Amino acid sequence: MNLKVNQKVVSKEPDEETIRQVVTGLPPRKKVRLELRQSKGERLYVIGRPDKGFQLIWQDQAGNLQFSRQGDVDGETAVFMLTLYAQANPEWQALIDWLPPNTSQYVGKNPLLKAFSNMSPGMGALLIFGAAYTLFVLYAILVPQPGGFGQGFGFKEILGGFIFIGLLAAYIQYIEFFFSVLRPRMAAWLALRLGVEVQEDMSDSRWMGGAGPGTWEASGGSTGNRLLLNLFDIVILVVGLVGPVAVVGIGAFLLVERL
Repeated sequence: MNLKVNQKVVSKEPDEETIRQVVTGLPPRKKVRLELRQSKGERLYVIGRPDKGFQLIWQDQAGNLQFSRQGDVDGETAVFMLTLYAQANPEWQALIDWLPPNTSQYVGKNPLLKAFSNMSPGMGALLIFGAAYTLFVLYAILVPQPGGFGQGFGFKEILGGFIFIGLLAAYIQYIEFFFSVLRPRMAAWLALRLGVEVQEDMSDSRWMGGAGPGTWEASGGSTGNRLLLNLFDIVILVVGLVGPVAVVGIGAFLLVERL
């Protein structure tokens, strides 16, 4: 079991005294992130500032996240909960009020807010950009401005804008798929053939401050194989993220040239 402060291991066998020393020694006005890993994929995070309070984030082995309200936890409570967690004592879960699973902030019973909180990134981008562009189109058509704004704004231009927004939303959704599904599978496949053990970062990078799904720490095997894995990783990133943009961009350019 590792206790980390800002991704740096400070203890491999933390007890109550060690945890207390770490928490009480934190800089009062600087945001920090403590991480206590109990087993593969399961960990407890303490994020915040000692002078303003902490937020707890618990990640189970399935990757589900449980959040406390931001600033609800003081230093003494954080020490107590981390100690119980390190001892595998389940009583720590009942010490504070938790938000609904995979919800970072309270959204109440409003169905619209619930829908947005559970929406995929691509769909969210499509709705936001699509709504903004629709308003722009209506304004350009219904309220022509002096100087020609709105003049010649026909079906072809409108359709091209919606196609661009659709492609942008699809790419945003692809990025989510790339980091959460495609890249981890590539990592496992490469690690098996290189004789290297990889530990995937299952945390949600938006909340943990880490790299997030699709990244890993390599251990075991030879130094050369671990270096080779990192080199493959760079190639996967470049091809996986830039490649689709290049293919779609070239295709769109050729299509526009024919129209």
